[in-house]
Amino acid sequence: MRIQPCATVGSVSPGMLYWQFMKVSVREKQLSQSDREKWNQRYREGAYAERVHPAAFLAEQMPGICALQEETATQPPRALDLACGAGRNAFFLAECGYQVDAIDVSAEALARARGSDRADKKGIQWIEHDLDHGLPPDLPRYDLAIIIRYLDIDLARLAACQLRPGGILVCEAHLITDQEVAGPRGAAFRARVGQLREAAEGLELVSYWEGITRDPDDQPVALARLVARRPFQGA
Repeated sequence: MRIQPCATVGSVSPGMLYWQFMKVSVREKQLSQSDREKWNQRYREGAYAERVHPAAFLAEQMPGICALQEETATQPPRALDLACGAGRNAFFLAECGYQVDAIDVSAEALARARGSDRADKKGIQWIEHDLDHGLPPDLPRYDLAIIIRYLDIDLARLAACQLRPGGILVCEAHLITDQEVAGPRGAAFRARVGQLREAAEGLELVSYWEGITRDPDDQPVALARLVARRPFQGA
């Protein structure tokens, strides 16, 4: 069983999709307490402290996203940042004028975000939640949803269903490769060739790219990058 793409669910509500997601067992979506503690320990020890800039891919895409949504986004526009970590992308979106819901499993990461010297930015709601259990219930509709360096196709489909018509989904994930690159070593944390594109099923594909590039710190990385838009009703 897998989560249906938003275009095929008919009258099924996001809340019903949430419960459908909760029943998915094929991928054994249970984040153990030890994993939660592992992430908390990493952030407690200063992991990713140097990453205060937004993801390069997100920053590059924002002018195009703003152009696409110039006449359709709500005011102020709303954004969903999934697996937000310590909030570097959430802060960036808030600076771009979005009201942001930023979600992560790590209480330590969210505490760092709240304690940041950028935390006076209004319009960010920090939510501690285990995304292996799907999205929190009762979320609003969004103009933009982002999932950066976190691979979960089912979660991306749920995020797509939270978009307003015309809303944009932006995903970036590490890609399986035989090259020497930075990032996770386990194949379970990397997308197969073409896999991330599955998140756009039922959406209008704006752009898709796979390959090797360099991060701002000049390390080589293998990535898959997706931008897709939820169709307008009747389009």
